[in-house]
Amino acid sequence: MLKNALDENNCIICLGDLNKNFMSDLPSNIRDVIFINGLINIIDKATHFDTRTSSSSLLDPILVTDSIPVLDKDTIPIDRCISDHDGTYVTIDCGFSKSRTYIRSIWDYKRGDYDLMKQKVLNTNWENLISDASDVHVAATNFTNTFINIASACIPTRDVTIRCDDKVWFDSNLRRKRENRGQSSKIFYSFK
Repeated sequence: MLKNALDENNCIICLGDLNKNFMSDLPSNIRDVIFINGLINIIDKATHFDTRTSSSSLLDPILVTDSIPVLDKDTIPIDRCISDHDGTYVTIDCGFSKSRTYIRSIWDYKRGDYDLMKQKVLNTNWENLISDASDVHVAATNFTNTFINIASACIPTRDVTIRCDDKVWFDSNLRRKRENRGQSSKIFYSFK
């Protein structure tokens, strides 16, 4: 299962109660699996506490690949009446922007040159484009890319700023009018 995950993505987080003490020598088969897959344990405190023997061990590691930017990691103390394990957590940098606005490119369909688009669609050799593909996924990708290239050449796009906090009906025209109103009121009150 770990190999399948690494085939898809090299950023892997593996966690849970592994029932092997990571504070002592690990069995060679587990150590080899961790080493071969490029994983490192980022938890360095005991997470399991045995009240009968008064021993502690690290049974709940968080294993990550070195490509994951770890910001914080630690254990979370849990009442011993509830569990003999402490919880673990990791905070990673996912690259998400905290900005509440972003730029999106949108198609301006009203200004599209559909005669040119029709001509380009008719002049495209769709049969060879699809039949030369090795499988249906490649054929679908070829079709999609070709059609988007034709549409991009015939339908103009424009960049708009999307503000996540705005209501759906509050567009750039209303924003402009609100700013004009604010400027007009400043002028009005300056002459008062």
